[in-house]
Amino acid sequence: MDGVGLILALGAYDGPLRQAILACKYQNRRDVAVSLGALIAARVSPGGEVLVPVPLHPARLAARGYNQARLLAAALALGWRRLARESRLELADALCRVRATSPQSELHLGARETNVRDAFAAGPQARVVACRRVVLVDDVVTTGATLRACAQVLRACGARSIMAICAAAKL
Repeated sequence: MDGVGLILALGAYDGPLRQAILACKYQNRRDVAVSLGALIAARVSPGGEVLVPVPLHPARLAARGYNQARLLAAALALGWRRLARESRLELADALCRVRATSPQSELHLGARETNVRDAFAAGPQARVVACRRVVLVDDVVTTGATLRACAQVLRACGARSIMAICAAAKL
């Protein structure tokens, strides 16, 4: 998928998993991201050296108070460490969102690519991805537009390979 090799998801974006993700994003249920990260860690082996969460725009981060993708990534890293699968895995803010975008869920599929074009840039820890295998982490993948936009920046920062792990996939 244009810069993203493998995309793994815990399950389909429906039923209880969809409800859990919506609670995390819109009802301040940060604990849900921690639980989802632990579930993913138990089912998936680490495929990279650096975990990079998809960032929120600073205005959205201020309004929500947290980035659910970052919470998910931190829980995933902790879960893998606890399971002794990977102790050297780094969590890095290698991306930043430089342009506010409309929520992808509010757009029809064709508009999502345009919505996130040029929305991401190298973040404060971008150097850590150079020549390394990167795991991009987000809560939901639908068209993959956000993942592709992020992967483009990570490739420009020198990432050797990029895979993505999401809590859910909308099929």
